[in-house]
Amino acid sequence: MPPIARFVCGAAHLDEAEALKTFNMGLGMVLIVDPARAGEVEAALAEAGEATYRVGRIVAGEGAVRYANDGELYGYDAGAEA
Repeated sequence: MPPIARFVCGAAHLDEAEALKTFNMGLGMVLIVDPARAGEVEAALAEAGEATYRVGRIVAGEGAVRYANDGELYGYDAGAEA
């Protein structure tokens, strides 16, 4: 997470779940790609000088979002004074 996002979330006393719903948390552009073609897309982006990061996957669910590293986003107490 970029330092400015960490600062804004702390100053606004946003808990992790609310921050993730409100901001893109510094991801920038996100591409949703067929997993079978992900390597091909990553290679094309690398050739164009772009860095890539796999940030998640889409799975069938019950309408709720689950974060793989729930509770590890901030690394500090979001309720504390910024």
